[in-house]
Amino acid sequence: MKEHRYAVTLTHLETADGEKQERASLKLEVGNHDDIFRIMDLTEKAGILPPEEARAFVLGLKLFADVTMKHRDEPLFAGMKPQLTEIIRSLKTEIKARVPQA
Repeated sequence: MKEHRYAVTLTHLETADGEKQERASLKLEVGNHDDIFRIMDLTEKAGILPPEEARAFVLGLKLFADVTMKHRDEPLFAGMKPQLTEIIRSLKTEIKARVPQA
């Protein structure tokens, strides 16, 4: 199946106590059938969350959903499909209601 390819970098800037971190950044390459940037843009335009939170939500959701679907037969993920499907459906419904051209 064709998929969009992404490079994701996570850098720990500081602890909850404000201490700087010397830890190396984590870099991973992932694929997804959706254009994650488009979904981020639509979620931001819909005003569902503040922009930074909208981007974090969409990124987390799409990464989580992709791994969950690839491993849906594993006991850890087996029962998650209905809830995950409902979350994605709700997001699409909200976007369509708030961003008519979506």
